[in-house]
Amino acid sequence: MPFLVFIVALYLLVLVLCGIDLWAGIQKAKLRGEFRNSQGLRRTVYKLSRYFNFLLAATVIDFIQMLTVYYFSGYYNLVMFPFFTSILALFAGVVEGISIYEKAEEKERREMEKAAKLAGEILANQSFREVLGNLTNYLGERRIDTEAPEQ
Repeated sequence: MPFLVFIVALYLLVLVLCGIDLWAGIQKAKLRGEFRNSQGLRRTVYKLSRYFNFLLAATVIDFIQMLTVYYFSGYYNLVMFPFFTSILALFAGVVEGISIYEKAEEKERREMEKAAKLAGEILANQSFREVLGNLTNYLGERRIDTEAPEQ
């Protein structure tokens, strides 16, 4: 029974770390002045489901391992411990710790790199004149929309 308490504690610690990561993400978004929507919450729920799926699989493997150790305990002196669940919980904790302490500037830099890559792909698929023409048309439409109406 003490192993069950230990395993439940590991699950709860992973849940707490994910909650802290969500809170840290919200704080970083506030600092950058970003609009906060349900995307971050969805990512957190998806991440939790992946972690708990892996932890559940590791727990089943640990139960099989511990039953085997219990069976052979009369013949050999073996250690009964949930190794796989502990290792995966430690891995999840390290990943969440890195995510919590990730600087907001690094996230912005990564997003800028993505935007630059996307712009490069757009430019590669269109000629420079088409891009310039589309941009001029867009800016012209914006200027017309923002001008004061004539009376």
